[in-house]
Amino acid sequence: MDIRITTIPVTRVDDDGTSRVFDDEVAVEVRFRLVLNGTSLEEAVVSPVDLREWAAGHLLCTKMITGLSGIKGIEVSGEEIRVSTEPFHEERRSFPVPSWQVSPATIHDGARWIAEAPLFLRTGGFHAAAMLSVEGERLARFEDISRHNAMDKAIGWGLLSKVDMGRTMIVQSGRLPGDMVAKAVAAGIPLLASVSAPTSEGIKLAREKGITLAGFVREKRMNVYSFRERIKTDPS
Repeated sequence: MDIRITTIPVTRVDDDGTSRVFDDEVAVEVRFRLVLNGTSLEEAVVSPVDLREWAAGHLLCTKMITGLSGIKGIEVSGEEIRVSTEPFHEERRSFPVPSWQVSPATIHDGARWIAEAPLFLRTGGFHAAAMLSVEGERLARFEDISRHNAMDKAIGWGLLSKVDMGRTMIVQSGRLPGDMVAKAVAAGIPLLASVSAPTSEGIKLAREKGITLAGFVREKRMNVYSFRERIKTDPS
């Protein structure tokens, strides 16, 4: 049994007024309390799996830690996620002139991978975020009811797995506003792409922080809004 999904009886009504009752699969949302060093930090609505990855990624993306060395332990108990950390010392992240390039085919492969995410296909109620290496290896894919949580989980997995995130990219299913771009900045991920659209603040932050930002990754094309040097293209 998948605790991320529940079955609910629903009534389907067609445009001619006919109806039928059937059991449909629906995404489950659970409210968890994040407790940091014994202090309740916040409550979050999260799909109830991959909670260690979510906590690690969320703390990194909100700059409560700067890396794996800042985490002493993560424990999930009931509706609480308890994290103990080392004293915090903020580090400034910078993105130098692009030192590697990735093929457009790799980014499109990431988009195909999230389109194949099983919980989304079953329910239509999940977002997906995938981490790929610059060489095109599919590293990890996470689904959650929230696009923010899905990205936190992917980043948290990278952190806990000791991945060099400076040589990775995230391809995800939702919009790319400023707060999503800020997660890539905090994690040191130089390339962020989506099948959906960015916002003006997302583009502005990407240009300020050296992030390659791509949107509308679909149908063998994409729009690149910043630092196109990281994507292999023919001269125009």
